[in-house]
Amino acid sequence: MIHLINRFIFPFIIISAIIGGCSPKAKISYLIRDMENPPRVIQDAFSAKGKSDYILLDDDGYPFRLVYLCENRVYNFTEEPANNFLLTSFQPILDTPLEQKLSADDRRRIWACLERKVWEEQSRVAEEKRVVAEDRLRLEKDLQSIRLEQNRIPGGNRRQEKGCGGEAAET
Repeated sequence: MIHLINRFIFPFIIISAIIGGCSPKAKISYLIRDMENPPRVIQDAFSAKGKSDYILLDDDGYPFRLVYLCENRVYNFTEEPANNFLLTSFQPILDTPLEQKLSADDRRRIWACLERKVWEEQSRVAEEKRVVAEDRLRLEKDLQSIRLEQNRIPGGNRRQEKGCGGEAAET
């Protein structure tokens, strides 16, 4: 039995290790805050979306990614064909491996920006409610004064009883 193991299984393990080999080393990605003379495609993205907080090179299969913390968004670029970069997708930062690469301060900044956006939206909605309530009260007050004025006009009620043209219907 031992002879059978040495003769068949041991060579199989060695051949499998040689053919399969070790997994290739993972590429190291680089998180860059500011880049001197970025490529034209990055400059174009900056002009369209504003300057990013970080440029991430060689990450998750993308040659580069632009990271915008307050937007909670990362823009992914691919290189198709060679030296021609295209924006292929964008995704949120939170709950992704990219989030773990950021510092605790950067993660707090993302949350602070999200909270600020929620607060701004709540403030906007509260202001709209206030304006609608004021308009409603003003219209109710105007309606009361219009009804008082209508009652003071002699014959105001008779006009309502008459036809649409203001003339009495003759029988």
